[in-house]
Amino acid sequence: SPIFSLYTYDIESKKGKSSVLDVRILSSLQGLTELTFNNVLYLCGSPKAEDIGSSFLIRVEHDKKPLSATLLISTINHHYYPSMIGIKNDKILVVGGKHQKSCEFYSIVNERWKQITDLPDERYQCSLCYDNQTENVYLFGGFNEERGKLSQTIIKIQTKYFIQRDTIIIQEGYCKYIERLSPLLYFNGIDSIIIFGGKDKEGKNIENIIQYNVQKKNCSVLKEGVHITCQHYSMEEKENDIFIFDDEFNIVTINKNSGEILSIPFDETLPEN
Repeated sequence: SPIFSLYTYDIESKKGKSSVLDVRILSSLQGLTELTFNNVLYLCGSPKAEDIGSSFLIRVEHDKKPLSATLLISTINHHYYPSMIGIKNDKILVVGGKHQKSCEFYSIVNERWKQITDLPDERYQCSLCYDNQTENVYLFGGFNEERGKLSQTIIKIQTKYFIQRDTIIIQEGYCKYIERLSPLLYFNGIDSIIIFGGKDKEGKNIENIIQYNVQKKNCSVLKEGVHITCQHYSMEEKENDIFIFDDEFNIVTINKNSGEILSIPFDETLPEN
């Protein structure tokens, strides 16, 4: 059976760890998106882009020994590299994927899936951000293959009852700031969402930090020349810091108050042999 490497970073001790994971139900991780939620790793998706029915949902409790993967109830729809986010402490929202507009959420407590309203169009490689106060999920970026364009709108999903979805039209002149694939997002806890990283249509890294004001519905540039490659990132928040495991195998720390960015190679966090 295939063996995968699992890398974890302890925020408290600032130490990294490399483990081996035996996932007997998968031949590869292609098509699956990862989400760390409540200190548990979830993998969701299908290894093939063609619609072949439902997709996997796998749970990996990386702090337990022996390390193992548990296959949970499959999704209702097919998802190839979907976008994912954790909501409160008991739900995982799975959105779209390649050639897919379907959305659904998984209840960790009830162990059930429930389908919600589809996206208005394909938003492959979009990113999600959750506002805990209003219980809204904001969707940024993504690519519509049918139109051959990056998305220029923001989608707001009300998650309290999952009965409302709004498309937010960005003011003219600001669209260029949100046209990106797999940007990294976090809510600043007041009235703005911070957007950075991601790639443009040609696959080049976007090196700026943008602030989107939820109330005014406009964008402004906070910083230029910021190099973070995070198309397939893992992110965690603790108090005023954001921790990112980026594509270049670095642990990146961003202070939400000062905007200071620190980066250290993951290998340097591993215990010495």
